[in-house]
Order: sequence, then structure tokens, then C-alpha cells
Amino acid sequence: MGDAILQGGEFELNYLPVEGLLLRAGLGLTFGSYNELFLLNADATEAASEAARDPTDPTDDTLVLVYDDATKNELPYTPKVNFSVGAMYNWPVTEYFDITPSVDFAWRSKVYFDVRNTPELSQGSYGLLNARLNLRHHNWKVDLAFWAKNLTNVHYRTGGFSLQNYVSRYYGIPRTFGLTLTKRFYAD
Repeated sequence: MGDAILQGGEFELNYLPVEGLLLRAGLGLTFGSYNELFLLNADATEAASEAARDPTDPTDDTLVLVYDDATKNELPYTPKVNFSVGAMYNWPVTEYFDITPSVDFAWRSKVYFDVRNTPELSQGSYGLLNARLNLRHHNWKVDLAFWAKNLTNVHYRTGGFSLQNYVSRYYGIPRTFGLTLTKRFYAD
């Protein structure tokens, strides 16, 4: 049983200080809270139900539901703050060939992955640094990109769930390098 309110905003800025150089920044703020949230407490429900049953009546299946007030809990998967910054420079080497290096950094504040705000199902604030070098040949309509994600090899959780005494967590991708070849079949 529950009721929540979620408000927030996002701000983005793109700036071209010189031809070919694009600077980007973004900020997201989220204000979320529960107006009311009561979660069933399975252990307390079992104990209260057992205590309320008549021990002389084997058919007595009295059920006493016990709820925990979780109204002050944080909403799951909802960081309060996230921001990103990035830079990209397009360098035309020749009439037909461009090189575009870029770098970006994204950060987010702590999140919980369940409504109970279980510490084992949370992720503290973290940031990821990515880079890319794109080589483009205009006549051939081909891009060759060398890229790296999570350059600082941050270990972070992206989700999880709990089933009684079992906790499962999902983790983000570690430092990864790659090469992408793209062929375009349309006009630039």
C-alpha cells in the first residue's frame, strides 16, 4: 500500500566556442517521496498470526497482518542528482576525411533497487568516463570508431532483487574497449 509523488527537472547546455568544438553539460534533479508506504512484514505477520491462533483448535487459521511504515524510504531506481559533461572536436583533415575525438563523463547519486531500501540492494554515487575516436571518410560513407567505456574501471551495481534470504545483484559493464565500423547507404 502506498502513494508517492515525483518531481524534478533537467537542464542541458550545448556550447560551440569555436568551429568544430562542441561542449555539452547536463544536470538532472529528482525530488521524490512517499506520501504513504506500508510494507508487509512477513516475519512479524507470521509471529502475530501464530500468537492469535487458538492452540486447541487445529482449524484456526487466523491471519494477523503486520505492516512496517516505510514512508521515509527513498523511491527505487531514482537518483536525486545526475550530471554529465562532454567535449567533441570535429577536425576536417582533408576534403574527404574527418577525425572526431570525444570524451564524456556521467555521474549519478546513490540509488536503491527495492522499495524496502535494502542496503545490499543499493548503489552509492559513481561516475563513468568514456572516450571515442571516430574516423570518417565522406566519399566512402564509412566511419571507423575506436572507443572505450568505463575507462577508470568503476565497479557498480545496476539492479537487483531479494527473495527472503537470497539476494541477487546485477553489475555494470567493466572497462571495455571496442572498434565499430559503420557503412552509410544514404546521403550525408
